[in-house]
Amino acid sequence: MQLTEWFARSVFGSPRRATARSLLVLLQCAPLACCGAPDFAHSCIDTPKGEFRDPSGVHIFIVDTACDTLGNDLSESIFASQGPGTAKQLLFKYGPDERSPLPEVRVSNGKVIVISVDSILDVIFQATKYGSYSVVYEVDHIEYN
Repeated sequence: MQLTEWFARSVFGSPRRATARSLLVLLQCAPLACCGAPDFAHSCIDTPKGEFRDPSGVHIFIVDTACDTLGNDLSESIFASQGPGTAKQLLFKYGPDERSPLPEVRVSNGKVIVISVDSILDVIFQATKYGSYSVVYEVDHIEYN
């Protein structure tokens, strides 16, 4: 049995299932299998931009994330937690407009988290609830590239 036939049998079950296209995909992926995939998780840098505690007890965190994977990607995230040592939950993630200041976050009427921002490029994630709190957004302008 030739090496190519053995290879096709072991990977595809039979030489007839091994098409030129499937062999090409396999050859393109082979370096990843032997050398490992690129580590995209560590190609991002988080920069804290703001943190405060509302009198209601909610901790708010604003974080810029810059990723350099297949291109430059910048996003801004707003997290909430119930206090030190508790897990952070993502409330809002968006593409920031560099001309816009940091968002304002406040708790209104004791059970509504209001996130206000002047201008953003796009919305990546938007939560409507945080525990027993409702989350409301006041966004003046969305660019949508």
